Parts: sequence; C-alpha cells; structure tokens
Amino acid sequence: MVMRIRSLRTENGFTLTELTVVLALIGVLLAVAFAGMKAVYDGQAVSNRQAWFAREIGAPLQVLEESLTQNIRLEAATPYSVTLLVDRARYVGTELEFDNVERHVINATADGQLTETVYATDALRNNTGVLRTTVWSEHVANQAAGVPLFAFLDDSGASVTAANAPTSSRRVDLRLVAEYDGRAFEGTRTVFFRNR
Repeated sequence: MVMRIRSLRTENGFTLTELTVVLALIGVLLAVAFAGMKAVYDGQAVSNRQAWFAREIGAPLQVLEESLTQNIRLEAATPYSVTLLVDRARYVGTELEFDNVERHVINATADGQLTETVYATDALRNNTGVLRTTVWSEHVANQAAGVPLFAFLDDSGASVTAANAPTSSRRVDLRLVAEYDGRAFEGTRTVFFRNR
C-alpha cells in the first residue's frame, strides 16, 4: 500500500483588506483619545487662568476695598498709591483690641508689584513699627499701561484730582490691570469711604 502524504495548504498573514480595517480602527481610537486629551488640556488652561485671576486680581481688590472702606483719613494720594489711616480691630498677642489706628501705604509700582505696608501707630498717629508688608501681586500692569489704579470721586461722583483727594474724595474707583500669558486682564471696584 502506498501511502500518500497530502500537504495542507495554509495561508500565513493578513489580507490587505484586514490591515486597512485595523488601521482605520486604530486611527479612530487615536482621534478620540486626542480629542479627550485636548479637552482636558483646554479645561486645565481655563482653570489655571481663573485661579490666577482670583489670586492676582480678585484677592488684591478685596484687600484694597477693606482698607479703603475702613479709612478714617486719606493722608496722601496719587493715581498709583495711597497712604491712609485705618481704624481696624487687631490682635495684640492673643487679645483682640478695637479702636486701633493703623497706617496703610498701598502702592502699585512700575516693576509690577502691588504692595501694602501696615504700620502700628500711637495716640498721636505716629508710626511705632511695621506690622506687616504684603506683596499682593507681582503682575500689575497699571503703570506700564498708563491706567490709574485709583480714581477719586466726590459726593456727587465728579472726578477729584489726586492732590485734592485727601480733602474732597468720598469714594474711589479701583481698576487693577494685570498681565497673564501676554494678555491684559482687569478687575474694577467702587469703594465708598464709610468712616468719612
């Protein structure tokens, strides 16, 4: 008996159609993944910008508003700085004391800083020491843009020059300009002097 060996013919590999389908599916998956990553990246950019805005514009405006609202005397003023006496409660050690007058010097500098220096004062309103110096922002562009930080107004809402502000102003419009990623952003507040 003669035995015949039959060879089975098999094809190894993939057809061109199968490869095309697989590549198309990989392309779709990559496009979906890229779109998802772009959405996350864009959302993170928006979140970072909002956090920056709150830190560099919102928080400084809030602090300026508190100091200006509480002021009992505006001593000196320019479009970019003010010196004022503020009647504010403060802690001395662990005790909260009221009717303490502090001198606040707020300044938007040409190098982009917004600073506030607070001095303790005695009964004659002389400085007795620095309580704190705070840099509220390092991205202020008011001077670079020629935009006043402080615009003083009288009771009727008419503009008051900075030179006349200590005697005639009853409120101030704050306009804080800051730069982020090459773009200027700004925040505004109108502050009424409560104690004057």
